[in-house]
Amino acid sequence: MKRIFVLYVVLSICAAAFSQIKFPEIKWKSDSLIFIREKEALRYGVETFGDGLYVDSLIHYLDTICHVEPQVDNSVSDSIFQAVWNNDTLTYRVRSKIYRGYDYDSKSKKKLRNLVVESRIYPFARFSACIEKLDEAMIEVLKDSMLRMECPLPMLKNNYQTCIFYALDALFQTYGIYTEPVITRNTTYRREEELNAFFDYFLTSTASYPCRYKEIKNVTFPDNCILAFYNGYNHIIHAVFYRDGLFYTKNGLFSPMVLSTLHPVLKSYSRWDTSLKGLSKVGKQLKSDKIVVYTLNKNLFRVNK
Repeated sequence: MKRIFVLYVVLSICAAAFSQIKFPEIKWKSDSLIFIREKEALRYGVETFGDGLYVDSLIHYLDTICHVEPQVDNSVSDSIFQAVWNNDTLTYRVRSKIYRGYDYDSKSKKKLRNLVVESRIYPFARFSACIEKLDEAMIEVLKDSMLRMECPLPMLKNNYQTCIFYALDALFQTYGIYTEPVITRNTTYRREEELNAFFDYFLTSTASYPCRYKEIKNVTFPDNCILAFYNGYNHIIHAVFYRDGLFYTKNGLFSPMVLSTLHPVLKSYSRWDTSLKGLSKVGKQLKSDKIVVYTLNKNLFRVNK
């Protein structure tokens, strides 16, 4: 009886202590709203492709996945992996779903420790909260709450992918190809020069055009294809997914957008449709001079009918 009484007292003290500490406000990550305003954009946000039913997996065609650089515990640092097939490699970065970092507080004018957590509830939005003055037990309680937070919008406005992984993800998802852990909303490629081998093996090249609006404005592209923008060094610098007359594009880490024309994309990447004034010879070579059309390699993958 005495033990029960002591335990009751201890629990009461702990409960009282927790009640004295105010949990921080949980905020929806503001970087989800970063986007470039484009007058020709039909809409912004991370689109959903496919019906969610998978018939094949990218990992079936890989020899191995190597962990190159692990994430530092509780840090914002990304993990680095390499996907290997035949004699080729694709190096990619993975942003952790849970990490700790720092946010600048305008009131105190200091950097304060914060916790960032990706919710387990679709569409898997990220939330952040200040964890200054919280001990590990309270941080665990806070993290558990954040894992169950619902996104204030029905779709994400942005994710960690860059344009090329966004286009690849759209193509694979459309055909029911499961791409994790290589291509996800939290991964992106690390080395531009490795992309060619990936495209050539897992996709099929069907056509090539000059990266010039007047040359391609009347081209009819095949449904469910990727338009890969190559520069003068034969590196892929941008990619767009095309379906049913619409172009799905993402500029770097900015929010994806849907366009009915390629013109805005060419204004950013084309050697002919972009002003080259002030650019060096190298700078001009870095602009795109051709667009290669790719479809899924259906001789390799099993696909949805």
